[in-house]
Amino acid sequence: MKPESDYKVLITTSGIGSRLGDLTKFTNKSLRPIGNKASLSWIVESYPQNVNFVVTLGHFGDHVKEYLQIAHPERRFEFVQVENYL
Repeated sequence: MKPESDYKVLITTSGIGSRLGDLTKFTNKSLRPIGNKASLSWIVESYPQNVNFVVTLGHFGDHVKEYLQIAHPERRFEFVQVENYL
């Protein structure tokens, strides 16, 4: 495994995605597909393997956390729960 990066990447997924309307009624905005994968995966995969991510969780945050752990088990994520995400 490569040494950790000198920086962390913040990904904010805690909002309700209101501008997407009904597309986020039953899932988090970051899990909406772009092409053949979730938009969140496009972001994660654009960084080197040794980068640490801080991911804010709120609206369907459990979906986001589970997705990242399954889709990217080789990556390092720190999850921060945002209680008042509305």
